[in-house]
Amino acid sequence: MKPVIIIAIIAICVGAAGVGVIGYSQYTTDIESLENQLKQEKYDAEVEQMRLEQEAAQEQARLKQQNQINEAKADIELKAKETPLLKGIINGGQLYFYVEPIPNYVSKSVRDGVSLLIAQLDGMRVSGVTLQQTYSYGSADFTINWAKDYSTHIGRQIGDHLLVGLGSSGCGGSWKPFDATTVHAVAYHEVGHALGQDHSKNSNNVMYTPADNRYEYDYKDTISLSDGYVQTLYFCHSGDVYFTTEKAYDSSASYEVYLIPSSTDASDFVFRSEGTYIPTCSGDYNQSYNSFWSNCTIADGTKLVLYNPSKFGTGADARINIEIRETNEHKNMNFNFESSSRYYSQEYLDYVKELFQ
Repeated sequence: MKPVIIIAIIAICVGAAGVGVIGYSQYTTDIESLENQLKQEKYDAEVEQMRLEQEAAQEQARLKQQNQINEAKADIELKAKETPLLKGIINGGQLYFYVEPIPNYVSKSVRDGVSLLIAQLDGMRVSGVTLQQTYSYGSADFTINWAKDYSTHIGRQIGDHLLVGLGSSGCGGSWKPFDATTVHAVAYHEVGHALGQDHSKNSNNVMYTPADNRYEYDYKDTISLSDGYVQTLYFCHSGDVYFTTEKAYDSSASYEVYLIPSSTDASDFVFRSEGTYIPTCSGDYNQSYNSFWSNCTIADGTKLVLYNPSKFGTGADARINIEIRETNEHKNMNFNFESSSRYYSQEYLDYVKELFQ
């Protein structure tokens, strides 16, 4: 019986040992699995961190780029206040302009010149922008306004307001209107600035400065001169003029007529024989006329002097029909805007278009 007992004990021991081996192997596997899981989680966390950092960097780059775009847009919008052309590009290629009604005191020829200006501008395309007239001041991108006497300027662009002088008091101290060609050309010139044009070096281009500005010299009137009185008419730029004077049918006195330079005072010349006159364009000195005409080339500031030599107090009034015409024409003007005179390059204008559209 003893051998049997020994075998049983050995069997039990062997079985116990087998169980111990199996348990250890399982434990080792669980540790490795946990380590692998931790490694994977760490890796996943690192990948997630990298992804978050990359997204943050991308967002930062996007915000930086957007800030740069916003700054660029703000800069362009600021420039657009000075150059309405940019406003037209920002608004998708449409630029609206408003023309203030022309005052009643201007001549028909000036009114016709303004009508021609509007016809030229309405529908004009410049640098991808189309101009369109609007009758609403509030909806205009720029406005054309009129000034009766605009100091030393005859035209000026102040942002989206264009101011055009219709005349000046700088000639002999009394207001005189500019002629139709001058008003039209000055207004067009200022519109050119609003459309991004600088001054041209081409003297025949409308953007050239100084411009060929002239007063409205075509003059026809009848004046009355009491006995012993002087009348002075001023020519405010050089050129060729024709004038004719004639004693009116109801005039009781004749008159003397002189052209004098700007340096001579009319009263000093007539009453004190001081200063000079232009004999080739004047009547004879101390000679009275019933009619007189002349075609002359004059200097800026030349004066036409009419004098009633009748003794003061006799009541012999001189009524004189006067007509003055300017005979030299304005030079032919080129109204095409030159690409070489732009404020901004086409590349920059294309950039503005891309940025806002």
